[in-house]
Amino acid sequence: MRYAGFDALVTANNHNCDSGISGLWDTLRAVDNYQFMRTGSFLPTDTARVLLVKVCGIRLAILSYGNRYNGLDERHFTPHGIDTCLNWFSAEKCTRDVAYAREHGAEFVLCYQHWGCDYDKIPNEQQHRILDELRHC
Repeated sequence: MRYAGFDALVTANNHNCDSGISGLWDTLRAVDNYQFMRTGSFLPTDTARVLLVKVCGIRLAILSYGNRYNGLDERHFTPHGIDTCLNWFSAEKCTRDVAYAREHGAEFVLCYQHWGCDYDKIPNEQQHRILDELRHC
């Protein structure tokens, strides 16, 4: 991935919990071991939930959210673990994250939203609602 030009990874997706919490942590540690920047899912020791980077002199913030985890989140995580390790989308959280990014100098905010249902090509009502909420963050 590094040779393909990737420097940062967004890790919020519906497969985060497929191998339980240890699988998520193993994945994040491997990403860290290869020195990729990341956001979207977190180790309990992570403090930053917004990725701030400078590209060609432009300060960017990268946010990454998921809106479903295949029902596995509640099977593998406590409520505290879900809140700590997974980045569920909410308008309130997004608004806080954008404010944090702006306070820390972000000129542009990029938001990756992992959403939708497999093989659906047309956005559903939930996606339209989330898009509207994203526009107001």
